[in-house]
Amino acid sequence: MNKNKIIMISAIVVGSLFLLSIIFCCGMRFISNDINPKIKNVYNKTYLNKKEIIKMYTNPESFKNRYVKLLGKVFNDIEIADNELYFQIWGDPKNNKYNTMLKYKDTNFNIQEDDYVEIKGEVIGAYSGENAFGGEVNAPYIKVLEIKKSNYKDVVSPTLKEIKLGKTINQNKCIITLRKIEFSKKETRIYVLVQNNSKDKFNLYDFNTKIAQENNQFEPKDNYDTGYKILQTELLPGIKSEGVIVFKPIKMKNFNIIFEGSSDDYNIDFKPYDFNIKIK
Repeated sequence: MNKNKIIMISAIVVGSLFLLSIIFCCGMRFISNDINPKIKNVYNKTYLNKKEIIKMYTNPESFKNRYVKLLGKVFNDIEIADNELYFQIWGDPKNNKYNTMLKYKDTNFNIQEDDYVEIKGEVIGAYSGENAFGGEVNAPYIKVLEIKKSNYKDVVSPTLKEIKLGKTINQNKCIITLRKIEFSKKETRIYVLVQNNSKDKFNLYDFNTKIAQENNQFEPKDNYDTGYKILQTELLPGIKSEGVIVFKPIKMKNFNIIFEGSSDDYNIDFKPYDFNIKIK
């Protein structure tokens, strides 16, 4: 092939590649610069903060098209209409406050009254209607984008500090083990394992359990609506039971927790099961 032709062809190829690279780069720059801000926000959502969420409940319309994360408890009936799932939650389940109306596109999502949920969604306005007593209901109306099941502890009383223990006291083959302690703003949770390796029934009544901290004494409170495991109080030989004993919130400082046990064999004496807990 003629040397001049080879040079000419090479120049054309190089020039074409250069031109294509310019077009490609400019095209990419054009697409990037012209992305609609609203489309960008779908991928980089900014969620309402706590103060804004409180305001949202008084004036939902002013937060229309904003994104929100909520924790709550489902109440009332769940309905399906127009191929969407409609339900309500209390944003503050402990006090039955902050009524919220939600809709979700997945009608197969398994949800029931009294379930605890965590949602991410978009505020689409305000909902107005009547409750079962004929009273007017005004609530934020949320389009759910993501949802997952949760539980009482994570929604109502999230853990601030967890201490794993594994401390054990054994008296007369009746064993109490403190597995862990959880502190929260609203309660203190004591996770307990009890084993009866004796030949007689062992009795451990959780309502007799005490916490002593500084000059204060704390007694257990009811936890029937929490879903926590309930400790069995009368254990037959060879039986073990796990449960959670709930107290009012205490300081994250050293304390003692004292259990009282007894046996059906009245010849056996038990001292209090006294656990000294050091908080680091």
